[in-house]
Amino acid sequence: VFDHLRALRTLLMLGAPGSGKTIELLTLARELCDRVEQDSSQPMPVIFNLSSWKPGPATKTLTEWLVRRLLVEYHVPREQGAAWVADEQLLLLLDGLDEVAAPLRGPCVDAINAFLRDHGKTEMVVCARSDAYRSLPIHLNLQWAIEVEPLSDEQVDRYLDQCGERLTPLKTMVKNDPAFRELAKMPLMLHVMSLAYEGAGPVDLGGSALLEDRRRRVFDTYIERMLFKRRMLLKRREATARYPDAVVIRSLVWLAQVLTARSQFLPDHLQPDDLPASWQRRLYRVVAATLAALVTCFAIALPFGILGALPPDPDLRGGLVAGLFSAAWIALPVALIVGLAAK
Repeated sequence: VFDHLRALRTLLMLGAPGSGKTIELLTLARELCDRVEQDSSQPMPVIFNLSSWKPGPATKTLTEWLVRRLLVEYHVPREQGAAWVADEQLLLLLDGLDEVAAPLRGPCVDAINAFLRDHGKTEMVVCARSDAYRSLPIHLNLQWAIEVEPLSDEQVDRYLDQCGERLTPLKTMVKNDPAFRELAKMPLMLHVMSLAYEGAGPVDLGGSALLEDRRRRVFDTYIERMLFKRRMLLKRREATARYPDAVVIRSLVWLAQVLTARSQFLPDHLQPDDLPASWQRRLYRVVAATLAALVTCFAIALPFGILGALPPDPDLRGGLVAGLFSAAWIALPVALIVGLAAK
């Protein structure tokens, strides 16, 4: 579809949660990277996750945000990134429009449309959940739109047949339970179900037949299965778990809550302010301030200690020891004061 668009290729890709939008985007990115390697005149495909989009003093426009993300995520110097964007040398692959905080989605669409008006030769693909996009008051001015459809019954059956006997319990569930079959039409859920019920015995299909209840049951089973595999792996290695299962689950719940509240699903963007307890946040600031004070004082005091030990009899080892003691006498009180004063 992307190749059959007209000269300027701009595409919107919609789909339900777990339908495979991001995988399709990554597949397209890989193909486009292969083409760039063969022909350096092609625009460079770059993937950005829109979940981190937030207008601010330094990111009032999409151009400024792109330059910032190039620096943070790809370590491209700001001047180089700005030149690439201005010269329209990038093919933008923007994922997760629905992950932008709800009040900011409309302004985000406005920013993308404004960017398209100002950069008429920049090609772009944007991914979003179908329901979230259709609820927006304004839409993107892109050339074409496609929607990733759920898997058909035939595709689900073919996948399960290819997996052999190890997924026999899942085959039975999908065959006998309409709700499970509906879940299996989403590639992500089919993959999770395959991991959850691989090699399992007969499964009790009793209880609520609601789709949401079935989804919750699948994830509960998946988590239990992953924790079981973790225990078996530790047992084979004759190792002891550093964190008990209960701690792992509690930590995952906290992580999910933090990332959802921030409308970001990027664990590497976590900040000290995300720590759950106030004493943990304060402890972090105290330790960080103390370390900064120690490093600063050692950097200042150590050279003076060395110089003071040199005349009249040069003794480098003695100078180093003297410098360390001098730095410690200065640094420790300063570090303690700075650390305790941190808020």
